[in-house]
Amino acid sequence: GTSKRRYGNRAQGSTTDRSRGSKRSSGALGGKRRIAGWKRTKPPPFTQADAERHAPVVKAVWARVLEGMVWDDIGHAIYTNLFEEDPPLEAMFVHDRRLMGSRWLDMFNALVNDCDTPPRMHEKLETLAPFHIRVGLKPEYMITMGNAVFKMIETAQKHKLTGEDLEAWEWLWDWLSQSMKQQLETAGSSHSLIQMAWDMTLDTMPEDELGGVIFDTLSELAPNIASVVTSPRQMVAIKFIEMINTIVALSSAKRGGELWKQIPAIAARHIRHGVQVHHANIVGQVLETVMVEALQDEWTEEIADAWGRHWDLVCSALFAEMALWQSHSEPACSLWKRAARKWSPPVLGYAVLAKLSKSLPDLVSSYAVAWAA
Repeated sequence: GTSKRRYGNRAQGSTTDRSRGSKRSSGALGGKRRIAGWKRTKPPPFTQADAERHAPVVKAVWARVLEGMVWDDIGHAIYTNLFEEDPPLEAMFVHDRRLMGSRWLDMFNALVNDCDTPPRMHEKLETLAPFHIRVGLKPEYMITMGNAVFKMIETAQKHKLTGEDLEAWEWLWDWLSQSMKQQLETAGSSHSLIQMAWDMTLDTMPEDELGGVIFDTLSELAPNIASVVTSPRQMVAIKFIEMINTIVALSSAKRGGELWKQIPAIAARHIRHGVQVHHANIVGQVLETVMVEALQDEWTEEIADAWGRHWDLVCSALFAEMALWQSHSEPACSLWKRAARKWSPPVLGYAVLAKLSKSLPDLVSSYAVAWAA
């Protein structure tokens, strides 16, 4: 089938891609999830002259729509028109049409109110892109929704959009379509999928509880690893969450940036706690098991692929640093033993302190303050 861009009386051929996902949703143009750390994108090009010329016309038409139809009927009409325009979409939106329509109308009404300031419309659409990624919507579907909206407007007005009304609304919908396409492309990047999946997992339960579930799953799948953990379960649970938060943050951090420079210190902690290279596969499996259970059918192949590639990348960087630490550990231990045979611990300690006081006085001072506290 095809979805032709009609809007008013105009028709331009455009084929709609039928390769839709199987996710179901409670409403299009209606999600409000905001991804933590989401990087804002620039709005599509526009001229303030166009906005000032078209916005009053758009708002005037919309006011007539709100006068001509009951609020709930507008939302219901949108989904009725949408499913008539493209019947396969009905399988993706299975909730009551009035409920879905009310959610859609809340957001769209806000967009119309801001149509004289396109950047504000763009910011509102940022909250929708992750939702649309999850349900499998594509930029092309804005054509179908546009046809549904224009039909609803014509029904409310009891006449077709023509002249400057049609020009203004086509300007609005074309700009919204560009903005949505830009948002979907950004939301579909690997780091956004990683962040989105983790945010949704955190939404399923409190952080301390989620950390406990991860530890319990590790105990079940790899009891030999869990058995060496001596800290209280609650403390370990918190550490797990902190670890994963760092891994997720690395997905959008610049390679070689400040966050990636923390890898050597993290590697040192792993060595101190006896972490081995082969543990990575087990912990990765545990984390995936927990997230799949939490997200159910929202865990997609795209998310799994993004997580897998990022996990391998972080582990490779971590283990390279661990290997470097371990290559220096034997000579360092040998030197320390030789020094310990020559000097007693107090003498050795004072000698090290004297050297550090000359070369790194600020470091010695900070340690002294921390020790006194």
